[in-house]
Amino acid sequence: WNDPAHMRSGVATTVALREDLRRQLLALAGPGRPLQGLRIAPSVANFLFLDLGRPNAPVAEALLRQGVIVKPWKEPGFEQFLRVSIGTAQDNARFVQALLVAVAQTTAPNTAQPTAQAVSV
Repeated sequence: WNDPAHMRSGVATTVALREDLRRQLLALAGPGRPLQGLRIAPSVANFLFLDLGRPNAPVAEALLRQGVIVKPWKEPGFEQFLRVSIGTAQDNARFVQALLVAVAQTTAPNTAQPTAQAVSV
């Protein structure tokens, strides 16, 4: 309880892990990337708040099926956000891989075909 050096070390480690996870996710969020459109709110805590740009429930359920627990936000206006706690480097890597699988599993392929309309002349 009274070990400021240990506390500072733990905080520094968590901050470094959080920023590494942020960089990994943003690298996958660019145009044409698997997490395209993902946004991450600023954080000074031991978690990231992710805007998936899609309903969070199917993604959270797909993550849970892989053994990864996140907090899907349910408050009105935030139904596309996930709260993700920062873990060890291995935990964070597992989350990234599981998120890629979950997003792939919950993305409906664009099967809509353009339809021709009959026009009277």
